[in-house]
Amino acid sequence: MRYSRSCRLAAVCVFAFALGSCLHGQSLSPGDDVYPKRNAIPVYASDSSDSEPIGKLQFGTSYEVVAVNGRWVALKVGGKQAWIYSGNVSRDKPPEQNTSAVGTSKGEVSTAAAARGLDPFAKEYAGRHGYGSAVAQVEWVERFNAGISSGDVRAYMKSNRLGEYSAK
Repeated sequence: MRYSRSCRLAAVCVFAFALGSCLHGQSLSPGDDVYPKRNAIPVYASDSSDSEPIGKLQFGTSYEVVAVNGRWVALKVGGKQAWIYSGNVSRDKPPEQNTSAVGTSKGEVSTAAAARGLDPFAKEYAGRHGYGSAVAQVEWVERFNAGISSGDVRAYMKSNRLGEYSAK
């Protein structure tokens, strides 16, 4: 079965939004310390992705929450106030040492890296233990997502007011 590019993009965005909604459940307050979930996340002059980016956060660095406005939080960044979508930060400090096979060191972390497919060892293990259908499903998702760039996802989220582009 062949799906159109817009159908594939919609499915990816719905999945990403649902996953983000499940994981988002944190309530932040002024005075809390937070950590970026990946490296080089942009911060903005105001509480909107449409405002001017004024810098980027460094993975593993703690930032103080100074204000909250809906799903947006203002952080103290280099002595200045900068806004970020709350789903991009966490109260939990990321580990300095990666204890899994998935790369999570500073600079390696990104949504694309976290969402990469199965490596040959995982496929072989799954085949030996009767998880062949799960491998087939992951491979289907990988084929389904081929050709959808992060820019496509951002444009879709913005046009449909999802995630950091949603109403306050």
